[in-house]
Amino acid sequence: MALIKALGLDFTLFYQLAIYLVAYIILYYLIFKPYAQASHERYKRTKAKVDELDQLKKEVEDLQKSYSTKATELNVKVKSIFEKQQQKLALEKQESLNQTKEKNDLRKETTRAELKDQKENFFKSLDKVVDDISSDITQKVLQG
Repeated sequence: MALIKALGLDFTLFYQLAIYLVAYIILYYLIFKPYAQASHERYKRTKAKVDELDQLKKEVEDLQKSYSTKATELNVKVKSIFEKQQQKLALEKQESLNQTKEKNDLRKETTRAELKDQKENFFKSLDKVVDDISSDITQKVLQG
């Protein structure tokens, strides 16, 4: 006890300690514990939102991959259809050109045949005219 009195400590230390403990308990239940719970709840909500955000990012990536795959498949289909249509149009064009060529060849042959007939008729009529002129000249020479 003499040591305690030498240090200047008395029973007020116990009162102060008791007041401190009562104040700490009151502050613990009124301030510290609710603050710790609120902080913990906020942490859980934040973590849940971060997890949800990560999941949404993964879903977005999956959707982008899916979209990219479907877009590529659709592009291949469209390209295939386009190429088929181009081939079909090329065949139709070639067929049309062939038909036109056949018609032109037929017209050319018909025109050649007509020209040949006209040429033969011309030479026949020319021969007749020449014969007529020859006979007229011969008659005039003999009469004259």
